[in-house]
Amino acid sequence: MDRSPYPSSAPEPGAEPGPPGGPAAREEFAAELTRLREKAGLTVRMLAARVESPGAHTPSR
Repeated sequence: MDRSPYPSSAPEPGAEPGPPGGPAAREEFAAELTRLREKAGLTVRMLAARVESPGAHTPSR
């Protein structure tokens, strides 16, 4: 069983389908997140700072 936090392109047996028109595959999910980020006019670093997510895309303190 895949424990990935991202949607998989193949639903697990017995799993309920996602919402109609929703992203089905990881690539579609990633593309949709990128589209929303760009529409908001944010860079990856700006978004990471807003959600207070430490990591490779945030400046060191």
